[in-house]
Amino acid sequence: LQDKAADTIESLHKAGMKVWVLTGDKMETAAATCYASKLFHRNTQILELTTKRTEEQSLHDVLFDLSRTVLRQHGSMTRDTFSGLSGDCQDYGLIIDGATLSAVLKPTQEGTSNGGNYKEIFLEICRNCSAVLCCRMAPLQKAQ
Repeated sequence: LQDKAADTIESLHKAGMKVWVLTGDKMETAAATCYASKLFHRNTQILELTTKRTEEQSLHDVLFDLSRTVLRQHGSMTRDTFSGLSGDCQDYGLIIDGATLSAVLKPTQEGTSNGGNYKEIFLEICRNCSAVLCCRMAPLQKAQ
C-alpha cells in the first residue's frame, strides 16, 4: 500500500463516499489489502457474491438473499446525503469476483423467465454497502 492510503480511504468514508476496489488479486489477498487499507473494518459484515457461492446456490437466490440482508437493516433507515447511513446501521462490504460480476451484468435475454434484471438488484445491494471489492477481475473488465 502507498503511504497514507488508509487515511485517504477513511476520509472518503467519512465524507459519505463509496469506495470500489477493482483488482486481479485472489479474494483472500484482496480482502487482506482491504482490511489493511481500512476499506473494511473489523465490524464490517462481508457479503460474498462469488462463483464459489453461486455454485452452491443459484445466482438469483444469492442476489435475493443478499438484498434481503441489507434491506432488512437499511430498509427503514433514512439516508443523510453527506454522512451516509445513520451511525446505528450495520456496516456492509461486498466482495464479488470477475466471473460473477459478468453474470450479474449480462443483459437478460428475451423470453427467459429468470425474474428480471440482476443488475438492478446488484446495484441496490451496492448502494447499501460502504465499500465494494471486485477481485479476480480481468484487465478488460477493469477498463469497462
